[in-house]
Amino acid sequence: MDAELTERGLTAFDDAGGARTQGSGVDDLFAFDRVTGLARAKLTRLDVAVRAIVLPLPRRSRAAFRMRRATRAVVAAAGYHDGRDAWLQDPDAYHFSMFHASHHLAPTPASAAEVEAEMRAVARVVRGACAMTATIERVVATPSGSVVALWNLAGGSEPSAFRDALRAALPNAPAAQIVSDEHIMHTTLARLLRPPPGAGGDAAAATAAAAAIARQLTERLCGVEVTLPIAWFVQERDKLALALGGAHDATPTTFDACGGGG
Repeated sequence: MDAELTERGLTAFDDAGGARTQGSGVDDLFAFDRVTGLARAKLTRLDVAVRAIVLPLPRRSRAAFRMRRATRAVVAAAGYHDGRDAWLQDPDAYHFSMFHASHHLAPTPASAAEVEAEMRAVARVVRGACAMTATIERVVATPSGSVVALWNLAGGSEPSAFRDALRAALPNAPAAQIVSDEHIMHTTLARLLRPPPGAGGDAAAATAAAAAIARQLTERLCGVEVTLPIAWFVQERDKLALALGGAHDATPTTFDACGGGG
């Protein structure tokens, strides 16, 4: 993920069709007021709700506060205005995506009884795992304009082992997962909605500006640590609901086991 911007550049705003987020471009996800220029999320109701297992950052945690404060400051210093040129993630929705029982690119319909069974299966996996503690290693910008914190595991269950257990517990889940690297832990901090101010049509300047945002955030946030005590079974009724403030339901389960890790 961290090499993509260097290899491909910031292509989200290319007229020919640039990089996309889970199959959607900026114009698919946001509408802009013709007078104020303010962005509004386009919420698309899904026929089959996304069913995801995510690890939320504790609300009002010091980590979430620092992430939000640093992101707002660095993005503003780069000339972006929150809500017009950039979409900052709601800190109450900071999370790590771990696994999908169904996602919008591969919808897997399920009855109410089947969803309840999935919830019970996920709860068993969570209660048998250790709460993860993670630290931010670096922040990267992607070709689609997402600004993403990449984390290292500092303690608790291995993400790959946790995902493997979820895969075994949810045999009908899509083979192709949204997060393809089973080891990765990442959190979206913001999305750039327009080319960086002053870049004009210069692709190299736009890429350099996005890379500078990521570099400055890395300097501010590297080493930030958080413990993730619960997992959510989330049903997103709207496409990318957690990212865009759409309709969703979250059922929490606490990680009960700890001891020797694993």
